[in-house]
Amino acid sequence: MEVYLGRLPILDSKQNLVAFELLFRSNQNNGVEVTDNSAASANVIIDTYGQLGIENVIGKRRGFIKVDAKLLMNDVICMLPKKHVVLEILRSVEINDEIIQRCLFLKQKGYQLALSNVVQLDQRLERIMPLINIVKINITALSQSNLHSLINKLKRWPLLLLAEKVESKEIARKCIALNFQMLQGFYFAKPEIISGKRIDPSKLSLLKLLLLVVKDGEVTEIENELKFQPGLSYNLLRMVNSAASGLPSTINSIKRAIMIIGRKQLQ
Repeated sequence: MEVYLGRLPILDSKQNLVAFELLFRSNQNNGVEVTDNSAASANVIIDTYGQLGIENVIGKRRGFIKVDAKLLMNDVICMLPKKHVVLEILRSVEINDEIIQRCLFLKQKGYQLALSNVVQLDQRLERIMPLINIVKINITALSQSNLHSLINKLKRWPLLLLAEKVESKEIARKCIALNFQMLQGFYFAKPEIISGKRIDPSKLSLLKLLLLVVKDGEVTEIENELKFQPGLSYNLLRMVNSAASGLPSTINSIKRAIMIIGRKQLQ
C-alpha cells in the first residue's frame, strides 16, 4: 500500500531552500480533505518518521508540522526529533494557561514553535509571543497599512517572519523589502507529493507500540501489541527478571513486567 505526503518548500529571502511544510495527503492527486487536524498531523508524523524515512522527506532541513491543541498536549509530540521539526500552532488553538505551560515545556525541551496564519496581534497572542520562534503571516489577508502595522508590533520580540501565500513575483519582492526572512507560496512551487511503500508489519507494529507507550496507553493495549514482537517480549522479561532478582519468583507475565519496569524505562 502506498503512503502519500505533501511537501511545500519554504525559502529564505535569497530564495534558498531552508525548510518544508509537511502536508497530509490521502492520494497522489495533491488534493486534501482534512476534517480532523490532529489526525492529519498524526498521519504526517507517522508517515514521515515511521514509513517514508525522515532523510527521504526533508534531508537535513526542518519540517513544519501543523498542530492543534489536542496534538500539542499529546506526548506523541515528544517522539519528534527536535532538530528536524517546527511545531506550527494553528490559528484555532485557544491560548490559555495550559497551552502556555505546554509551549514553555516544549521550548525548554528544545523544540521550535511557529504561529500559523497570523493576521493581527491581540492580547491572547501577545501572551505566547516570548515562546515563539517563527510567525507565519498570511499576506493575502492584509492591506499594506495593516501589514506594516503588524510587522512593527512584532519587532518587540526576537522572531523570524515567514510570509505565507506568496503567489507572484511582485508580492515576493515586497515581502523581501519588508524584511521577511522566509517565504512560501505557489509562486515558488506547489506541494510536491512524495510516496513510498508502507513498511513491513513488524516495523509498523513497533511504531504503534512506541506510540502507545508515549501516549500512556492502557497496559492491556501495550501487552497485546507486544505479542506481535516476540523478540522484544523475551528481552523485556529477561531484563525485568535480572533487574528484579530480589523477587521471590520469576516473572513470566508480560503485563506484570510492564507494570514493574514502568513507562519511561519501557520507552
